[in-house]
Amino acid sequence: ILKKVTAVIMALGARLAKEGEFTKRAFINGKVDLTEAESVIDLIEAKSTKAQSIALSHYKGSLFKYIGDIRKRLVELLENIEAYLNFPDDIKNIDYKKTSKLIDCLLKKTKIIINTQDFGQLATAGVKCVIVGRPNVGKSSLLNALVGKERSIVTAIPGTTRDFIDIEIQLGGLIFEFIDTAGFWDAKDAVEKLGIKKIATLLRSANLVLWVLDASQKITEEDLKIYEKIKNKKNVYILLNKSDKKPKLDTADLKIIKNLAQIKISAKKGSGLEALKAQLLEDYIKRYESIDLDLVCNSRQMSVLQSVYKILLKTRELTKANLGVDIIALELKEAIRKLGEITGQEITEEVLDGIFSRFCIGK
Repeated sequence: ILKKVTAVIMALGARLAKEGEFTKRAFINGKVDLTEAESVIDLIEAKSTKAQSIALSHYKGSLFKYIGDIRKRLVELLENIEAYLNFPDDIKNIDYKKTSKLIDCLLKKTKIIINTQDFGQLATAGVKCVIVGRPNVGKSSLLNALVGKERSIVTAIPGTTRDFIDIEIQLGGLIFEFIDTAGFWDAKDAVEKLGIKKIATLLRSANLVLWVLDASQKITEEDLKIYEKIKNKKNVYILLNKSDKKPKLDTADLKIIKNLAQIKISAKKGSGLEALKAQLLEDYIKRYESIDLDLVCNSRQMSVLQSVYKILLKTRELTKANLGVDIIALELKEAIRKLGEITGQEITEEVLDGIFSRFCIGK
């Protein structure tokens, strides 16, 4: 019925809306700035309360005001320089020392935003936690315990998980994606080999590796081989599973593993999971408590700001060297243009199309 009604309406001269057309029209007609327009799709795609808060903040214009202030001060500086270039007899030359201080101030303001990049990526994409370990140490049991129901098949047969299974849990306003992988072992069939091969790809993109060890057994050569594969990862937790049984794993065997969080758990009985969640909150929520959510940017905005930061660094060096104001003016124009790509004051149709192509039909 819906298709027939749509066909009749279109036959009378209507057409389907393009991606993000309503929001794009609002931007073109000056109803919203570009940061507000982008916040609409960011809000639609938000998977966590942190991502939602960031999008709502941008919709209220907080990011536009902050970046707009940087751009305004650069414009004022450029106006003074161009006035001197056009009327050198009437206007004093710029004060290089004062200009350098201003650029320093704007560099700091820009750096504050850039420093939110890591958290911004976690807020939008979530924290990818890859669970690794040799077969039958309890990886799938851990996944099931975290989600509270059976998502992975749990048996005593090594290599049950032949590919990978993932779940998403929200903690402290962030999404944590837990990925249960096939165990590292000598696979015999093609499917198992493919499953193990995928682990390497997952590890490259992981924010955190959860290395599961069987605390009821001594550490094995297989365990140490796994450590060799993950030792260069920035964030690794050692989960000592089956801690409800008589311990046989000597933590002295782990002396080669330095500065890694060790958490005793029992996936079967559910003990230790709160300690695991507390560690996650400490490392991924509390660490970023001081970050101003108003200034967290999406990937496009962050890329532009990083370019602006480099331009401002170059401009500062030019002012310190007392080089010609005409060269400084060129750098300022480029920085102003780049900032305009974020606020929408300087934007090409091609970039606009790219931004709104992320939208659903209409919106």
